[in-house]
Amino acid sequence: MLILEQQHVIIMKTLVYFFLQIFFAIIPPVHFCGGWLTFFVALIFMIIMTVIVGDLASIFGCLCGLEKPITAITIVALGKENQTSDNLVDVMMGC
Repeated sequence: MLILEQQHVIIMKTLVYFFLQIFFAIIPPVHFCGGWLTFFVALIFMIIMTVIVGDLASIFGCLCGLEKPITAITIVALGKENQTSDNLVDVMMGC
């Protein structure tokens, strides 16, 4: 049973990775329109990804029974790149 679950996880990870590769491969090269087209398309894609992650975080918080502020702080703290400092303090301070 565990091996079957691991195979499902591997398949899902592969599908998500493939989707993201195709999704971001649509961004045009920088030599079009002096790089402005690349900038704006990448900006739009980042907004789309932010909305998707926000929705998933909201669903996760709802499933766990967490309030929205707690969910937001938790997701932001987990997503911080600088893991050497106290993430909760950084989030509360606006760093």
